[in-house]
Amino acid sequence: MFAVLDLVSLVAVATGLAAPQKDLPTIRTKEAIIKANTTRPIAEAVGQRIDNFCGVFQGFYDGLGLEKKADNKLAARLFNTREEFEQYYLRTNNDESVPKAYFSSALNAIVLYNDEADITLRQTLFHESSHQYLNRFTSDAPRWLNEGLAEYFEGWRMNADGTLAEKRVNLYDLKLLQDCQKAGKGIRPRDLLALENQQFYEFPKGHPQLHPYLHYVTAWSILYFSLELSTDPADKKRIVGFFEDLNEKGARASFVVEDWNGFEDRWKAAILALEAKPVDVADHILLADGHIESREWPEAAALYQAALDMDPKAPNAHYRLGYCMKRMGKYDEALKWLEKARASDPENPSVPYLMARIVLGIDQKDGKGDPAKALPLAEAASKLAGGESPGYLELLARCQAKAGDPSGASKTVKRILKLVEDDQEKAYYEKLEKELKGK
Repeated sequence: MFAVLDLVSLVAVATGLAAPQKDLPTIRTKEAIIKANTTRPIAEAVGQRIDNFCGVFQGFYDGLGLEKKADNKLAARLFNTREEFEQYYLRTNNDESVPKAYFSSALNAIVLYNDEADITLRQTLFHESSHQYLNRFTSDAPRWLNEGLAEYFEGWRMNADGTLAEKRVNLYDLKLLQDCQKAGKGIRPRDLLALENQQFYEFPKGHPQLHPYLHYVTAWSILYFSLELSTDPADKKRIVGFFEDLNEKGARASFVVEDWNGFEDRWKAAILALEAKPVDVADHILLADGHIESREWPEAAALYQAALDMDPKAPNAHYRLGYCMKRMGKYDEALKWLEKARASDPENPSVPYLMARIVLGIDQKDGKGDPAKALPLAEAASKLAGGESPGYLELLARCQAKAGDPSGASKTVKRILKLVEDDQEKAYYEKLEKELKGK
């Protein structure tokens, strides 16, 4: 999934939630190098997950008969909470659509957050890890292949420890592609492959009339059709041959289809023949998360509800339902679901954090809120997050100020200033301290 999970409204004030970036503990595993502000066991678990991912990738490339050209480690920057990760992304990227995880060229690492219950995050990490692992065989893969392959892997169901549970279709990609094809708003494979790498990146800008993720799902479908669906042996031979040429010839490799009409007819028929229907709890959650990425709140809410009907303990479903209700402006209903989320997942700091924002009215236009009720929620959220998250402490300070405790708010901001190291962040919080005084 392309991962534009838009939780920006959770932290609408653009602050520096990220923890200090210098001298972070570094965890090394067989395949990964991880810098993290989580506990060591959490970082080690993520490292082990990546190690196991790499074993799965290696099995795929062994099946193609490719030889490794490099032995690069997979680097990752792991944040303790979603909110810390989110604001790091907002401060360092010119994009307000925040993904679950992404590759940072500045850090030369995958950037993600810790949430063991988040199935989609696990699958997204598998996706992002595949990019770095591909570099062991070639650094010349065109973007359509690189992203299509990552989407192909993301569809595989992974266990919590990073081992393979089952090779499956990418359900969200399939549903979106089928919907686009049926609506006559698709793109032909030949036209997608004709895009230069930069044009692929800028697809939404160049094709505003089409779904902004269409290039990703179409790239996925070319890989999936060629490797798994086609009854013509030439289709699999062609894609495997392209991998071999990239491995041996690099940038001189080319993907040649002599009969595009025949290829596209087979491709379209095979894709439309598949059933894009969620089967189990994980399917419902993965598909619901996809709808959230497309900002389709009612559709996502219905799938989370279906997941809970199947399993009242469906991971993160109560929280996600509360989030959907908040985005639909149903704040009272959102709080009811978040209360359930707090009962089912009492250690998740994101739950009281979002509740505090709703009760404070911080994300509502002209929202008056109830600072006295929001304050204990913000305190609980900050404590669960470890007590040193600048963003959580900022919400606490805002609650203190609005509850009539400017002195307490000032002390909290001073705590934040001891935690942040970036000059821009320091300037922001110094300004915040002056803003909160006297409220």
